[in-house]
Amino acid sequence: VLEMLEIGKCSGCELIVLSEEEEIKKYNIKVFPTIIINDKIKIEGKPNFPLICSEELYRFLEKNYSIN
Repeated sequence: VLEMLEIGKCSGCELIVLSEEEEIKKYNIKVFPTIIINDKIKIEGKPNFPLICSEELYRFLEKNYSIN
């Protein structure tokens, strides 16, 4: 999953791997991998769609994977 994210991210994106127990509790992570984007989007498990950085993808993720 990390390789998939690294390939799909644009130069303006930053990839951070959460490992602290505090961070895991903050996002209520129970499944690995879990992808958090901008504190707004949470994707649990390995995505079955390509994560290629674009506005269209971000709108899709906000609609279908919003944390709130």
